[in-house]
Amino acid sequence: LRAKRLVESEWYQNRWGDTVKMTRDQSSKMNFENTATGWRQASPFKSTTGKRGDRVIIDDPLSAKDANSEPMRNEVIETFRETIPTRVNSPEKSAIVMIMQRLHENDLIGYVLANNMGYDYLMIPMEFEPSRRVITSIGWTDPRNEEGQLMFEERFPKDVVERDKAALGPYAAAGQLQQLPVPRKGGL
Repeated sequence: LRAKRLVESEWYQNRWGDTVKMTRDQSSKMNFENTATGWRQASPFKSTTGKRGDRVIIDDPLSAKDANSEPMRNEVIETFRETIPTRVNSPEKSAIVMIMQRLHENDLIGYVLANNMGYDYLMIPMEFEPSRRVITSIGWTDPRNEEGQLMFEERFPKDVVERDKAALGPYAAAGQLQQLPVPRKGGL
């Protein structure tokens, strides 16, 4: 819906309205097309059958509540494994993007990493840990250098991070802020 509103906005139309306008016959919140043959479709993660694209973006396929359920984690992994790889238009040029916080050591990202599935992994912990620095295949690396340096201090100042860590507790903070979930029994 936000993408649709952006394309329809006066700001966007003043800049690109000569080439990109929304079509009238396919213009819903979840599925819309533009006159330049572009389109965007949103669907629940478990309802991707029959849909495909050049970019398949998976955003938080598992809720924090469901992360503690082995059957729910397995269902998400099964959906990903058996459906998502075949949902791209071009296996060589299309991309599958997964955006999520770590919620359990056996969540979807945990599964992908444990099985060396060939995806590029970008992990940005809230507080920098030099030993966990990730460098992507295109050469991006975390620009922080100091242990504990915050990810986006203008938005998440130290007092806010400390408040959130206290509210989340050690297990959830380790996963959701540091992207390093540990088993509840192994948490400090």
